[in-house]
Amino acid sequence: MTKAFVKNTVTIALAIAFALGVKSLVLQPFMIPSSSMEPTLHIGDYLLVNKWSLGPLFKGERLWDCNELKNGDVLAFHYPLQDGDINDKSVYIKRCLALPGETITINSGFTISELLDAENTVLQFDYWIKDSLELLNWDLLSELNIHEGGKTIHQKWLLSLSGNHINELNNKLQGLNFTRAIQEPSFSDFSVFPSDSNLIWNRDFYGPLYVPKKGDQILLNSENLKRYQKIINQYEGHQIRLEGRLVFIDDTETTEYTFQQDYYFVMGDNRHHSMDSRYWGFVPKDHLIGKAFMVLFNVEHFSTDRLFKIVE
Repeated sequence: MTKAFVKNTVTIALAIAFALGVKSLVLQPFMIPSSSMEPTLHIGDYLLVNKWSLGPLFKGERLWDCNELKNGDVLAFHYPLQDGDINDKSVYIKRCLALPGETITINSGFTISELLDAENTVLQFDYWIKDSLELLNWDLLSELNIHEGGKTIHQKWLLSLSGNHINELNNKLQGLNFTRAIQEPSFSDFSVFPSDSNLIWNRDFYGPLYVPKKGDQILLNSENLKRYQKIINQYEGHQIRLEGRLVFIDDTETTEYTFQQDYYFVMGDNRHHSMDSRYWGFVPKDHLIGKAFMVLFNVEHFSTDRLFKIVE
């Protein structure tokens, strides 16, 4: 065995070890399987997640926090409700819309900050479209990357559209009438978190809901217990029970609770086709992986528009 062979072998081994180290500590690839982040992320997008942005994990603990997260960041995280070790849970990618210590309120499908942004044309909702002249067709819709929904009756379509889609359709066709298919504020949807029949919340009108922050203390009672019971029991490991109107944590009666870690509220950009915090609650900090950084390409439909696209 020559010295040159040994040297080359060692070099290759070190390069592989370095690449694996980079993958585990800095960047990790994921592929988008659903339309929940349309139009920001498309089905088949192969993207890189920047794990370094949150601080590398070592034995389940972050060595440091490199950067503070901000509202609007697109996060990769392990799905909290799945059983088993955190690192074995499925990976979801959604947009952070409320940070620890903030309160989330959704009105007509928008958060308060989104309502104030008159230029926001990215978010996607279901719309009823009246097509009196019957000009809409799937060839045109496919050209505009519109693929969710379909034609109904009485010259109507139900389609999932962003503001940009609507602008493009209006530029190409005349006589279309768009109505957003939002739920009424008086409609109570028991399927949304925390599945409390006393709350008149739904996917489009939701909250206000406080997002827990590490070290913050809240008053705990029978009225708000459902909102934080999962955190206290599943994520922070305490036994909790309700006897009449009295709350017991680890067999001790209490009227308050101090959170042990930070939590986040996330939603998909495709608001009517996303299973997110509105349906299953908060993301614990120890479930975070990193920020979505760059789409390398799309594995299903090649397009130069998806090459090396920074995620915003």
